[in-house]
Amino acid sequence: MNEGEAMLLVAAPDTAASQRTIRVVLAGDDDLAREGTRSLLGREPELSVVGHAANGPATVSVVRDTQPDVLVLDLRMGKGRGQHVLRRVVEEVPAEQLPRFVVTEVSADRVLADIVRLGAHGCLHTGCSAADLVHAVRTVAADQAFLTPSLTRDLFHRFQLLPTTATGERPHQLEPLSDREVEVLRLIASGCSNRQIGTRLQVSETTVKTHVSKVLAKLGLSARVQAARLAWQVGLVPVDQAVPA
Repeated sequence: MNEGEAMLLVAAPDTAASQRTIRVVLAGDDDLAREGTRSLLGREPELSVVGHAANGPATVSVVRDTQPDVLVLDLRMGKGRGQHVLRRVVEEVPAEQLPRFVVTEVSADRVLADIVRLGAHGCLHTGCSAADLVHAVRTVAADQAFLTPSLTRDLFHRFQLLPTTATGERPHQLEPLSDREVEVLRLIASGCSNRQIGTRLQVSETTVKTHVSKVLAKLGLSARVQAARLAWQVGLVPVDQAVPA
């Protein structure tokens, strides 16, 4: 392994102390930008940067070795081939070890659609603020999705919302779901956290997590943001009620 390609900063998680922090890996080949991000996140007491990588193979290796909660990936790495690095992580890291993804430097709606399909949980536009990045890491670590406002508009423009049918019939894309699972999907697309969904439906947060897992599995999806996008597409949540997760 060449110098600068990958570095492990903390051993793989095996103590109770590691559970009290959000473990983060940084991926990007701009050394100054990566170090700036490391310094920024290092100022937050609950965030711990446990490794970083400068290319695709190193990213896969560091994610496997450190098992972080969140991978922050600069889409510009590899001369703009960051989404290929993301795909490689998804394909080569065991599903149970996959972190949540925050992708930065997103500038085009086509790219946004691609990385959402790959399972990105947080997307930040080019030139986002430091506060947005910190908020995104905290949000996705809490099993929610994060899009900066400009990217939310891009997503709406690319995936036009379809009107609900006049008969009120369930869209065919949602046929695999039970009535309760459709309601959970609607609340996800409305921006509700698991705790908020539990409060609305008067069930435990553990039950909500089970419903969410079943929704994703039945729809062949891997992330809440993908489920929310589908709900918007089929008109389950009208545009004036949709709230970015």
